[in-house]
Amino acid sequence: MTSTAMPSIAILDTGPLYAAVDTNDADHRRCRAVLERTDLQFVIPTLILAEVSYFIGKRLTAREEAAFFRGVSRFEIEAPNPQEWLRIAELVEQYADFLRGLIPMWSLPSTTAISVPFGRATSLR
Repeated sequence: MTSTAMPSIAILDTGPLYAAVDTNDADHRRCRAVLERTDLQFVIPTLILAEVSYFIGKRLTAREEAAFFRGVSRFEIEAPNPQEWLRIAELVEQYADFLRGLIPMWSLPSTTAISVPFGRATSLR
Protein backbone atom coordinates (compact mmCIF):
# COMPACT_ATOMS: atom_id res chain seq x y z
CA MET A 1 0.00 0.00 0.00
CA THR A 2 1.40 3.40 -0.99
CA SER A 3 1.21 6.42 1.24
CA THR A 4 -0.77 9.45 0.10
CA ALA A 5 0.69 11.67 2.82
CA MET A 6 2.36 14.80 1.54
CA PRO A 7 6.02 15.25 2.49
CA SER A 8 6.93 17.87 5.05
CA ILE A 9 8.45 21.05 3.64
CA ALA A 10 11.94 21.93 4.87
CA ILE A 11 13.12 25.49 4.23
CA LEU A 12 16.89 25.37 4.15
CA ASP A 13 19.20 27.96 5.65
CA THR A 14 22.86 28.79 4.98
CA GLY A 15 24.43 26.71 7.76
CA PRO A 16 23.16 23.25 6.78
CA LEU A 17 23.75 23.88 3.07
CA TYR A 18 27.31 25.05 3.65
CA ALA A 19 28.04 22.19 6.06
CA ALA A 20 26.82 19.70 3.45
CA VAL A 21 29.51 20.98 1.05
CA ASP A 22 32.44 21.46 3.45
CA THR A 23 33.81 18.03 4.36
CA ASN A 24 35.74 19.61 7.25
CA ASP A 25 32.59 21.05 8.85
CA ALA A 26 31.66 19.32 12.11
CA ASP A 27 28.08 18.86 10.88
CA HIS A 28 28.96 17.73 7.34
CA ARG A 29 27.77 14.10 7.60
CA ARG A 30 24.61 14.97 9.50
CA CYS A 31 23.62 17.69 7.03
CA ARG A 32 24.34 15.49 4.02
CA ALA A 33 22.17 12.77 5.54
CA VAL A 34 19.28 15.19 6.02
CA LEU A 35 19.56 16.49 2.45
CA GLU A 36 19.34 12.92 1.15
CA ARG A 37 16.00 12.30 2.87
CA THR A 38 13.17 11.56 0.48
CA ASP A 39 10.39 12.29 2.97
CA LEU A 40 11.08 16.04 2.88
CA GLN A 41 10.35 18.58 0.17
CA PHE A 42 13.30 20.99 0.33
CA VAL A 43 12.89 24.70 -0.45
CA ILE A 44 15.85 27.05 -0.69
CA PRO A 45 15.39 30.83 -0.71
CA THR A 46 17.46 32.28 -3.60
CA LEU A 47 19.17 34.75 -1.31
CA ILE A 48 20.37 31.84 0.82
CA LEU A 49 21.99 30.38 -2.31
CA ALA A 50 23.90 33.63 -2.76
CA GLU A 51 25.13 33.53 0.83
CA VAL A 52 26.23 29.89 0.63
CA SER A 53 28.01 30.60 -2.67
CA TYR A 54 29.84 33.50 -1.02
CA PHE A 55 31.09 31.31 1.84
CA ILE A 56 32.10 28.50 -0.50
CA GLY A 57 33.97 31.01 -2.67
CA LYS A 58 35.83 32.40 0.35
CA ARG A 59 36.66 29.06 1.99
CA LEU A 60 36.60 26.28 -0.60
CA THR A 61 37.33 25.68 -4.29
CA ALA A 62 35.55 26.46 -7.54
CA ARG A 63 35.06 22.71 -8.03
CA GLU A 64 33.17 22.49 -4.73
CA GLU A 65 31.07 25.53 -5.62
CA ALA A 66 30.14 24.01 -9.00
CA ALA A 67 29.23 20.74 -7.25
CA PHE A 68 27.05 22.70 -4.85
CA PHE A 69 25.09 24.30 -7.70
CA ARG A 70 24.68 20.94 -9.41
CA GLY A 71 23.35 19.50 -6.16
CA VAL A 72 20.79 22.23 -5.48
CA SER A 73 19.30 21.84 -8.94
CA ARG A 74 17.07 19.10 -7.51
CA PHE A 75 15.52 21.39 -4.89
CA GLU A 76 12.74 23.95 -5.17
CA ILE A 77 14.18 27.48 -5.29
CA GLU A 78 12.07 30.45 -4.12
CA ALA A 79 12.81 34.10 -4.95
CA PRO A 80 11.30 37.12 -3.21
CA ASN A 81 8.24 38.49 -4.96
CA PRO A 82 7.60 42.26 -5.19
CA GLN A 83 5.45 42.33 -2.03
CA GLU A 84 8.13 40.49 -0.06
CA TRP A 85 10.63 43.28 -0.80
CA LEU A 86 8.24 45.66 0.95
CA ARG A 87 8.02 43.26 3.90
CA ILE A 88 11.83 43.01 4.00
CA ALA A 89 12.00 46.82 4.24
CA GLU A 90 9.50 46.77 7.11
CA LEU A 91 11.49 44.09 8.95
CA VAL A 92 14.76 46.01 8.51
CA GLU A 93 13.12 49.05 10.10
CA GLN A 94 11.40 47.02 12.82
CA TYR A 95 14.56 45.17 13.84
CA ALA A 96 17.08 47.96 13.15
CA ASP A 97 18.89 47.33 16.44
CA PHE A 98 18.63 43.56 16.38
CA LEU A 99 19.04 41.70 13.10
CA ARG A 100 20.46 43.41 10.04
CA GLY A 101 21.16 42.37 6.49
CA LEU A 102 19.20 41.19 3.51
CA ILE A 103 19.68 37.46 4.00
CA PRO A 104 18.25 37.19 7.53
CA MET A 105 15.47 39.63 6.70
CA TRP A 106 14.31 37.63 3.70
CA SER A 107 14.52 34.35 5.57
CA LEU A 108 11.72 35.54 7.83
CA PRO A 109 9.04 36.36 5.21
CA SER A 110 10.10 33.45 2.99
CA THR A 111 8.79 31.01 5.56
CA THR A 112 5.35 32.56 5.24
CA ALA A 113 5.49 33.29 1.52
CA ILE A 114 5.33 29.63 0.59
CA SER A 115 1.90 28.15 0.87
CA VAL A 116 2.48 25.53 3.55
CA PRO A 117 -0.35 23.65 5.21
CA PHE A 118 -0.14 23.89 8.99
CA GLY A 119 2.18 21.27 10.44
CA ARG A 120 4.09 20.53 7.24
CA ALA A 121 6.94 23.01 7.58
CA THR A 122 10.19 21.87 9.18
CA SER A 123 13.12 24.05 10.24
CA LEU A 124 16.60 22.67 9.59
CA ARG A 125 18.64 25.54 11.01
